[in-house]
Amino acid sequence: MQADQGRFAPDALKDPTQISLSPDGHHLLVSIKDGPTNDVIPGANPTGPGRVLTFTVDGAGKPGKNFVRTDFANRGPFGFSFDRKGNVDLAEFVGGGVEDGHPTGAAGSYRLGRDGHLTPISTAVADHQIDTCWVVNNGKYAFGSNYTSGTISSWKVNPDGSLTLLHEVAGTTDASADSQGSTPLDLGVSPDGKNLYNVLPGSGKLAAWSIGANGELTKIGEFGGLPQTVNGDHAPSDFSALGSPAGIDVS
Repeated sequence: MQADQGRFAPDALKDPTQISLSPDGHHLLVSIKDGPTNDVIPGANPTGPGRVLTFTVDGAGKPGKNFVRTDFANRGPFGFSFDRKGNVDLAEFVGGGVEDGHPTGAAGSYRLGRDGHLTPISTAVADHQIDTCWVVNNGKYAFGSNYTSGTISSWKVNPDGSLTLLHEVAGTTDASADSQGSTPLDLGVSPDGKNLYNVLPGSGKLAAWSIGANGELTKIGEFGGLPQTVNGDHAPSDFSALGSPAGIDVS
């Protein structure tokens, strides 16, 4: 399968991030960050514009050789989820612009067409946090984890699929004793849509919140015993077999 990705050394700012099937099983989506535009982060030059590739999946479950490509103007497409209507809610880790010298994050929503094209519904809905890496939703509200800020942001999912920022900081993680902070990564929502979970490799914990009817988060707690990262964001070691947890799912 030709996936439109050159041969680059592993890099946390640029690598492919997520692969997921659409709810109807007809399309397979792959997000590729590619990195921000030149010099937004010193020394970090992009490997492309930020892309999502959409493959058509046949009745036997096999993706086609060709794909439809959507570009993201170096907003850093990262983790994503599907809402109840099959729209794509996508984290854009550098989509919010530069504030106080730091690139900030955002989320966007996109309509997935039968031909695999992604049509923008709302783009770059900024949360004013740093490194919005994953976005999940419960159908009514979307939640994004902010890796460097150590926070959770929230958006309302409107009936037309658009996103409206609800809270820049809807939830916070406990401070970590290590220099890198809690580094919130992947998120999961319970099947009933009432609880949110977040893996925190920087502190070696899982965080949990209840989701109120109005989208407000109430923290349940943080639960530990997982391996921690040891010295900031060193992807070749910290996200390898020798490193810390990065993904979470809820059954």
